[in-house]
Amino acid sequence: MRDDTVRTEAYRIAITQVVRGKTVLDIGTGALALLAIFAAEAGARKVYAIEANEDAYERAVHTVRERGLSEVVHVIKGLSTNVTLPERADLLVHEILGEIASIEGAPYVIRDAQKRHLKLFPSMSGARISIPSTASSSICPSEMPDAEYWASREFPVILPPGTSTMKLANLPRRILLSDSWHLMETMDFENEHGLPLQQKHLCSFAVNRDGIFEGFVIRMQASMTPAGKHEIQTWCWDEEAQKESCQGHWAQQYIVFDPTPVAQGDTLLLDVEMDSSSFQPSYRFTARLRRKQQNAVTGHTTSSKDEVQPEYEGGGAREREREVEDQRENEERERVDGAARVLVE
Repeated sequence: MRDDTVRTEAYRIAITQVVRGKTVLDIGTGALALLAIFAAEAGARKVYAIEANEDAYERAVHTVRERGLSEVVHVIKGLSTNVTLPERADLLVHEILGEIASIEGAPYVIRDAQKRHLKLFPSMSGARISIPSTASSSICPSEMPDAEYWASREFPVILPPGTSTMKLANLPRRILLSDSWHLMETMDFENEHGLPLQQKHLCSFAVNRDGIFEGFVIRMQASMTPAGKHEIQTWCWDEEAQKESCQGHWAQQYIVFDPTPVAQGDTLLLDVEMDSSSFQPSYRFTARLRRKQQNAVTGHTTSSKDEVQPEYEGGGAREREREVEDQRENEERERVDGAARVLVE
């Protein structure tokens, strides 16, 4: 995260604005204890920085000591869902976000933190209780990345049979089959009603050109403040070229479907279900293709898989993922498995 200047600066600015005199909980602090140090240097009264991985915990303790902040920052080894703090916190800071916003287990972890670690939830006075304030995932249908894209990759990519998801960086806009992105999940970490256990979204996409539909691209966006400005985005452009500053070190999740020809004027309907009631969130994507000027189901079903869910338990996965860092490059292409279905109408 330190080398992702866009993300790091967004967090630093947001933390600096609100932490003075407060007790702060940093969930999944990492070896650098980056957010915890931001909070301490901005005048937090006390910072509790939780880290599950043994090596990262030891390094975080060392980092905090080297910065002369041991009196303010208390590094705790464990999962935030398993530890009890010496006192409750005023504010949560966390970076439990993935290319699908919830895939690192943020809903489960933050619900637990709101219940057990915050002094007051909901916040009756309107005081800030979480940085980031919100995060969400948007989705758009697309073709499979073309030969030009694969040739641009630093290393060859071989997809095993049955692959249902890919994690790909710098996807080109030319593969998109619609002008619209639709929300497939939202997380408001400061909402007085808390985070829902399940979400369902129905998305309708107008196909903007002829092509071969082979999946959906997912992008994540997060807002540090309730104002709603997306300081962090995993995919965006200006009027002329793709903004590298928007991407930072993020990639995009690509959900694979069986190839289906589409034409300009067709409509792709997508049902997305997300369940975050357990440590490991699960996702289901079901798509229907409505041919132009056809209103009834007249076609057949093609499918690869039905249910899409992470391979490993991801509650506070920023806390857990360091335990599997040696396998990360291979696993992240396969973190979402299951089935996706397209009904041709």
